[in-house]
Amino acid sequence: MYGRGIMRKKVLFYLLVFVFLFTCIVSIQVTNRTFDEKNASARTNFNNLKEVGEDYLKTINNEDNVETSVSSTKLLKDLNDKEYTLFECEPTGYMILCNDSNSLVEYSLYSLSPYLNHSNNLYYFGPAEFYTLDGDNFVHLLSNQIIPRNSYKTIDSIKNYSNKMYNSLLNESKNTVETKGINHNTGKSGWTYVNNHRFFTTKTTEASFSFYSIDKGACGYIAASILLGYYDQYVKRCVPDNYMQFNNSGYKEYKYNSVIGSGEFTQHLLTFRNNLNNYSSTSTTIRTCLTNYFNHYNYTDMGIYDMITPFFSSLTMKNLINKSTPVILFGLIADPATSGNNSPNGDDGHAVVVYGYKKKSGGGYEFMVHYGWEDYSQVAINNNTCAATFGSMLRLKTVN
Repeated sequence: MYGRGIMRKKVLFYLLVFVFLFTCIVSIQVTNRTFDEKNASARTNFNNLKEVGEDYLKTINNEDNVETSVSSTKLLKDLNDKEYTLFECEPTGYMILCNDSNSLVEYSLYSLSPYLNHSNNLYYFGPAEFYTLDGDNFVHLLSNQIIPRNSYKTIDSIKNYSNKMYNSLLNESKNTVETKGINHNTGKSGWTYVNNHRFFTTKTTEASFSFYSIDKGACGYIAASILLGYYDQYVKRCVPDNYMQFNNSGYKEYKYNSVIGSGEFTQHLLTFRNNLNNYSSTSTTIRTCLTNYFNHYNYTDMGIYDMITPFFSSLTMKNLINKSTPVILFGLIADPATSGNNSPNGDDGHAVVVYGYKKKSGGGYEFMVHYGWEDYSQVAINNNTCAATFGSMLRLKTVN
C-alpha cells in the first residue's frame, strides 16, 4: 500500500509538470502570434498611410503641373500621443497627414520639410508648430522658440488645442481619394486667390517681407508688414517710399538695409506699440499698433477690423478672399516669453497671412498661407485646424 501511494504521487507530479509545460508552450505561441498580428497590423496601417499620401501627392502634382515624389516618411506626435505622418518630398515639398483620419493637415510643394535632418523626438502641434524635444525643452525647428516641459500652462494649452484639432480631423472622410479633398472649381488648380496673389508667393527671402527676429517674437508684426506691402501696391498707399522697391517681376518688396540687414520696416512698425515692453502678437495688439501707425502718417483712409473666435470661421475668410481681401490669422499656442499680455485668453502664437482657398469635395476648405518665414510663402492648411489652433483674425479696410 505504501508503494502504491508513492507511485500515485509520482504520477500526479509528472502530470502537473506536463500541464505546466503545455500551458507555457501554448502561452508562448499565443504571445508570438499576438505580437506577429500587431506587427502585421502596424505594417498594414503604414502601407495604407503611404498609399493615401502618394494619392494626395499625385493629385497635387497634377494640379500644379510639377513632378514631386516622396523621399522619406517620419512619425510625428502631439502631446496626447496622437500620431501624424510626415512625407518629405523631393526636390522640395512636404505633407503632414493625421494617421487616424487619413486627413491632409498641411502641405507645400515649394518648401523644404521643417523636420529635414531631424529623425528623433519629433512633435507636431498644428500648422506652423514644428518641434523637437531636446532634453527638457521643446524647440521650434524654424523659429528656435523654446517651450520648457515645465511650462504647465503652455503645455496644457497645447494639449487642449491639439485635441480639438484631432477631433475635427476625425470628422473628415477616410475612404476614397475623391472625398479626401480635391475639387477643381476655379481654373486648373481649383484655388481661388486674392487679386495679384503672386505678391505673396514671391516673398521668399527674409528681406523681401521684412523679416525681423527677436527672442520675444515679432511674427504678428512681420505678418502686418506683408499685409501693408500688398495694400500699398494694390489698394492704398500706406508704406513710406523709403522702405520699399520694385523687384524684377514688378512686385513691391521691402528693401535690404546694409547696416541693419532685413526687417527695417518691421522694426519701425514695432515702435508704434502702446507698450514697448510687450511683444505679444494677437489681433488686439496688432490692431492697436497699426492704429497708431496710421495716425502717425495721417493715413486717414485706412482702417483695421479684427475678430476673435468664435466670431469668425472658415466661411468668413473664404468670403473675404472672394473680395480680394487677405487676412492675418493669429495662433493660440502660447509663447511663454509673451503670453498673458493683452491676449483675450492669455495666449498668443504664430501669425500667418491667408491669401487663397480651395473648396474640398468632402466639405470644408484648404487655405493658402504665408508663414512669415523664408521659403514658406505657399503652404496649404486644412480648415479643420483653424478653429482649434487659431484664435483671432485681422484684416485691413479702406475708409471712404
